[in-house]
Amino acid sequence: YTVADTYSQVAELFSEQEKHDSSLDSLKKALKLYSSHCGSDSYEVAKTLLQIGKEYVQLDNMEKSTGCFSEAVKILRSCDGDNDILISQALSSLGQNYARKKMYAKAIEMSTEALRIQKQHGDEFVSIADTLSTIGNILDEWGKVEQALQFYEEALRLYENAVGLDSVEVANCQYNVALIEKKLGESEAALLNFGQALRTHRTKEGDKSLGVSNDMYQIGEIYDSFGDKEKALQCFQECLKIRKENFSDDHLDVLAARRYVDTLRRRLRY
Repeated sequence: YTVADTYSQVAELFSEQEKHDSSLDSLKKALKLYSSHCGSDSYEVAKTLLQIGKEYVQLDNMEKSTGCFSEAVKILRSCDGDNDILISQALSSLGQNYARKKMYAKAIEMSTEALRIQKQHGDEFVSIADTLSTIGNILDEWGKVEQALQFYEEALRLYENAVGLDSVEVANCQYNVALIEKKLGESEAALLNFGQALRTHRTKEGDKSLGVSNDMYQIGEIYDSFGDKEKALQCFQECLKIRKENFSDDHLDVLAARRYVDTLRRRLRY
């Protein structure tokens, strides 16, 4: 049992170093030992399966990761029903996997069940907000933008109460809210939320952060739609500068920003 714990700890270190193959190897050794000493349907086995599933996600093996998450849920429910918060983590991971496979109805089913368990057990506000935001992401990808907005707004309220108005979590959620408002044609509201996100990203992450570049890109698009080409160009120029410092010249995000800069310069005859 102690050796299994050691393998698990080593796997965590490998994972932090992004050595996911090595982490997976250590976790499999831990799983074998836990199964032998605690039983194949034990809590330790379920917890290890959850970690193995997460490593398979990092290695882009959705089938194996889904199998691990599903087995973890099965074991945990046989142990404690829905009385363990770890079940919500496994369900949430399952939901994200189904979303990656564009099985959105199944993804929402898993994610909302995870949310129910989190609320039932009084999980931390930040964890609940994270799940609400994940559900918003899934609904947005599914094309259900108005429903997505409701989940993002609920997540935003929780983040504000839990970590403060000037936190990065709040800024990221404001960005998601603004994206939906932009899609719904509520440009003024979107501009306000993008602006609030931008101020926090500048303060907390610095002027050269990718958060700032993404905010500037979206704000630039809104100014362009308003016909304010000068302000739009300034936004895209700053966005491009940041992205060039973080990505290669042929990166899609760099190309997207450069395309806007070139187009606006032609229109303004720079």
